[in-house]
Amino acid sequence: AMAAPKKQVKYVVEHLEEVYGPWVESEYTNIARTVGPENVLITNISAKDAQKLPEGVQWTSDSVLTMNLPRVCLLDLRAPNALSPQDVDEVDYVLFGGILGDHPPRDRTSHLRPAGHVLRHLGPEQMSTDGAVHVCWKILTGTPLDQLEFCEFPLQIRVSATETTELPFKYLKKADGEPALPPGLREILIADFKLDDWGLETDSPDVAALKL
Repeated sequence: AMAAPKKQVKYVVEHLEEVYGPWVESEYTNIARTVGPENVLITNISAKDAQKLPEGVQWTSDSVLTMNLPRVCLLDLRAPNALSPQDVDEVDYVLFGGILGDHPPRDRTSHLRPAGHVLRHLGPEQMSTDGAVHVCWKILTGTPLDQLEFCEFPLQIRVSATETTELPFKYLKKADGEPALPPGLREILIADFKLDDWGLETDSPDVAALKL
């Protein structure tokens, strides 16, 4: 007899950003690429912003709080237990609070902590939303948290020949040792750096010298 197909967990992101900017776009693109767009549900998003979502991603303007989804796992830094591969049998949905770019972490998942959810953590450090989805997906497809390799925390990203910027997130390490950043994120950070008053002009040789 053929083995039963692996159950597909759905990854739900409660959209809490006021502006659907390049950073959000790059995160959602990465999430869809990691777990497959058909397994992503973005909640609490306006129809206007939903037009910018990656193709195939499901969305709703309702908050996840009103949806009564069954067997939900909520990722919460304060949860007593880490997510484990065995949890795949207990959950149909993993819920992320869209805690993008907050450092130190504001407790943005507090309103997503209704009773009856399974609470799990992914270690003590803050992760970006797409980073957390990536880690969850790895765990729920069979790799325990303690066997995953992460980059040094916080992550240093070079934005010019002489400057680095710090990302206060834990990222998975790819096979080549580089952080598993969402597509375009490095370029977004470099553009932000150049916009700073004291920053570089776009045509500066420093910027041309960057290896992107």
